[in-house]
Amino acid sequence: MAAHDLYDDSNDDSEDEGIKEYQVGGYHPVHLGEVLIQRYVIIQKLGWGQFSTVWLAKDMKHENTYVALKVQKSAPSYKVAAYDEVEILDVIAKNIQNPEWHKSLDEYHKGKEDTCGKLNG
Repeated sequence: MAAHDLYDDSNDDSEDEGIKEYQVGGYHPVHLGEVLIQRYVIIQKLGWGQFSTVWLAKDMKHENTYVALKVQKSAPSYKVAAYDEVEILDVIAKNIQNPEWHKSLDEYHKGKEDTCGKLNG
């Protein structure tokens, strides 16, 4: 196998995002052991998607705390998707302890297929 074949990311079934996507406007290179914003130590990559990579990191500000960091692609066209996601996560964070909110979610999902293909309710 030629060296350039190792970096062929043209296959849609690839298990990684492909090195060619690490460019201006694409994925940001993150390295194991790297410290982001003088707080988070990168431990391992958790996954990737069309808009970002996700990394497990240790929070140096809070002892024994681990977080998942999502590193968004840098092209301006991805900014809207990032802001949408922040809005969704903000709603979740504000309501996570609210039993009425959980009840409304249960009602919404009642009788619908969950992610495993089983019916709820």
